[in-house]
Amino acid sequence: MKKFKSLTLENFQSHEHTTIDFDDNFTVIVGASDQGKSAIIRALKWVLFNEPQGDDFIRVGTDGARVTLTLDNGTIIIRERGKKNRYILRQGENEYVFESFGRGVPREILDAHGIKSIKLVVGEYCGFVGDTTQMYFDVISEGTLCEGATI
Repeated sequence: MKKFKSLTLENFQSHEHTTIDFDDNFTVIVGASDQGKSAIIRALKWVLFNEPQGDDFIRVGTDGARVTLTLDNGTIIIRERGKKNRYILRQGENEYVFESFGRGVPREILDAHGIKSIKLVVGEYCGFVGDTTQMYFDVISEGTLCEGATI
């Protein structure tokens, strides 16, 4: 199974430039309220699944955002929004650029990280979680009300 090695956020919400190096076994992100912890989860969702849509996450006063995810096998996935709206995939000596992909995620990006998005319903709230033990999205704060949802 591929693991996250590092995540870099540039001009993403409150993060001007933040790099997180993931432990091989377990990483915990802690901090006071309103310090950018949820933005880290949103950045992961953005680079993996192209969510959220739009450009509200671009840091105020800047013209673009960039999130870089490095996997333990050396694969690098970059998601950019600003002058260009694109994904960049680096595998070994090869670099691939994907533009004009709409609301989805290029198949090559999905294949590179291998994480599938599944719908998780808790009470009346919905959220999405990657099927990996490395990642958990707080569906109560990040989720949206599901019509007719049940446990």
